[in-house]
Amino acid sequence: MAPLLVNATAETKEIVAQVVADHAKLQHGFQEPTQYRQEFKWPFQYDTKSQKYTKGKETYSKLIKMIKGSPGKARHDGLTLHILSRFPCEFFKAYEQLENLVLACRYQPKTSAAQTVALLAKDNGDPTDRRPISLSSDAPAHWSGRVQQYYSDALVHSGVIPPENKAFTKHSAVEETTLEHACAVEDSLQFGTFMAEVCDDMEKMYNMVGGKLQLHLNYQATGTHYGYGEWIAEDQREPPVFIRSPECQLLLKQTYGLRQGKGLSCPIALLVTADLMFV
Repeated sequence: MAPLLVNATAETKEIVAQVVADHAKLQHGFQEPTQYRQEFKWPFQYDTKSQKYTKGKETYSKLIKMIKGSPGKARHDGLTLHILSRFPCEFFKAYEQLENLVLACRYQPKTSAAQTVALLAKDNGDPTDRRPISLSSDAPAHWSGRVQQYYSDALVHSGVIPPENKAFTKHSAVEETTLEHACAVEDSLQFGTFMAEVCDDMEKMYNMVGGKLQLHLNYQATGTHYGYGEWIAEDQREPPVFIRSPECQLLLKQTYGLRQGKGLSCPIALLVTADLMFV
């Protein structure tokens, strides 16, 4: 026993023992990864020999599909990429090259971090109760969505995410999720097991998941700081945030965690929930 605990009270010794036990539970999260997972190889590359981007054709097809539709989502400053369908084709080609360059270099322009937070009324009948909705710039949201597609697939195929973790995952049927919730409620009532509910406001706790924790969890999952780790770091700048409410408008600069409206928010939240399952 440590010298400082010789004359300690029973309560103090119990607290110290609990802290030691908690540290042991978290020890797995601070071990160096033993291997690099090939599933997390950065998919957007530039071939110096052919002087072509590996996902160049994909960029073109996704942009064409996107600008053919009608703008359906609000964005920061009210600007969407659909404007490219109204400009001469030279503007489309210039943006296409810009997107390929941003994804290949894992470098986001500083202005891409700016976003608008609109305070919208909730559906609970209280006109003064509002929830914040983050609106990102359309181009960065599009880049982040493309990265999310490959990152989410890599998380699933690599086995990093336990199969029983259904949170924030795509291709999960509503009927399947609802049935699992019903079974969880029945088990909780019958056997007195613990069940937690994440309400709409408590879900905002993920906004507090900062860059260091995101990078650490990504490193544990992928085995490397490059690729997705660099993209996550680019997302963690101190962005200017425009907060709009019926009463006033504010301009703040703050460090965000998982920003709503950005594609990697759900995969990183998935990593957080998966890590909590080991504790």
